[in-house]
Amino acid sequence: MKKSVIALSSLALVACSGGGPGGSDEDVQMQGGKWSNTMVIEKFEIPGAPPEAAGIFQAMVGKEQTSEECRTDEEMQKSLDDLAKGPMDSDEDCKTESMDVGGGKISGKVTCSSPTGGKATMVLDGSHTSTSLDMTMTVDMEDPTMPGGKGNMVMKVSGKRVGDCDS
Repeated sequence: MKKSVIALSSLALVACSGGGPGGSDEDVQMQGGKWSNTMVIEKFEIPGAPPEAAGIFQAMVGKEQTSEECRTDEEMQKSLDDLAKGPMDSDEDCKTESMDVGGGKISGKVTCSSPTGGKATMVLDGSHTSTSLDMTMTVDMEDPTMPGGKGNMVMKVSGKRVGDCDS
């Protein structure tokens, strides 16, 4: 389940374009190039987790994870729906329940299930320009292998185009 959450957050950083479902003629097309992406976990709760595990989760809160990657214009124009099917862990089944990308706004819901009986629901809400992205992702998890069986995470994701790709 954790791999799906990470894959979805990476997906969200690079996949927002007017090509997604719900798009309109007023869509803001994101530019290819070198992008700097940042993810910050604002909340990570697993009720019932032992104190040592809870401490590990809390240590993740507030830590920025930054990466840079190069994307072509074509990669930036792929729809969220198409990309949502690709980067998931092959052991998990993920489905885009809804996705609305248009006029610089992003909202959607993706659900994943794992062979262990776990489920995760991710709700996306944000905005983008041709050279930036700001989004909040709320993830509710249920998994019989987790202490207490449930968890919740809130992540802030941002990205900005920092230039052309190195040749």
